Order: sequence, then C-alpha cells, then structure tokens
Amino acid sequence: MKPEQSSHHGFTLIEILIVIGIIGILMSVVLPTLNQARDKAQVAAAVVEIDVLKTVFAQLYDDVGKYPNGATSYCRTVSGIPNNEVDLSQATAGLVANGSGWANWKGPYVSGVEDPWGTPYYLDEDYQCMASTTGCKGINDTGNDSSVIVSCGPNKAISSGSCTYDTDNVVYRLCDSGSP
Repeated sequence: MKPEQSSHHGFTLIEILIVIGIIGILMSVVLPTLNQARDKAQVAAAVVEIDVLKTVFAQLYDDVGKYPNGATSYCRTVSGIPNNEVDLSQATAGLVANGSGWANWKGPYVSGVEDPWGTPYYLDEDYQCMASTTGCKGINDTGNDSSVIVSCGPNKAISSGSCTYDTDNVVYRLCDSGSP
C-alpha cells in the first residue's frame, strides 16, 4: 500500500493575506498606545529632571550665594527687563561650568541640562502659565507672573532665546513675581 499524499502543501494566497491583515489591524491598535506611553514617560522624565534642577539651584546658592540668573533670588520682579530667560545649559548659569567666575563654585552640579526632547531647560522669571500646561496646576497667568524652570516640551518650540509659551511646556513654578 502506498501512503496517501496530501494535496495541501502550504498556505494559499488568501490565507496569507488574511494573516497579514490581522497583523496590520493589531499593529494599528497597539502602536498609538505605545506612542502615548512613550510621550507620557518623556513628560514624567522632564518633571523628575526639573525637580533635580530645583535641588541643584539650592546647591549652587549654598556655594556661591547666587542662583543661575546671577541674583540672590530666582523670584525677582522683572517688569521691563527684556530677555530675562536663562539657558541653564550655558556656562554662565553656573550649573555645568563656572562661566561667570563665581567664587566658591564647587561644580559642575550637573553633567547636562537638556530635556528628554533635546532642548535646554530655562529659568524664566516672567513665564505666563496656562491652566493646561504641565506644572501650572490649573493656573492661568494673565501678566507673565511666574518664575519657573521650564522645558519646551515635545514640540521644542523656542523663540527669542526661550520656550514659546504653549500648553506642551513642562514647568515647575518656583514662585510668583514679587515673592521672596
């Protein structure tokens, strides 16, 4: 007796197309979820890094008696002072190098000052918070009232040497203008 031979030797084109279609549908559902999780993780990383910068500000102040803005407070009234934003990645801010020649400087206090999207963090003394901006805690400033550490966020929008005020920024409110 001869064994019977199967007439089915592989997958048909229709079967392969169905499997590819199912895989495509699953990927269209999973990939956006993964992208959203990655975006949330980057925002969370920026929040943590900003919290570290707040501590680094205190270390710098303890050593040299000044904050990255060169003043004894990061909460000063800045009305009428254009371009008061401080790029914290620059040596003059005193966090990565002593570019200002401050006595008793014991840095570098951090190795780099870039957010998860590759743009520098800023100290901005007249930031205008929007209620939906991460870190503004539902507050809408109408007169550029907040002193903040700010990340430009996923859109990396920088204009005139600082972050463009928009809702994708990540901030930490240090104080309101005029506070100690």
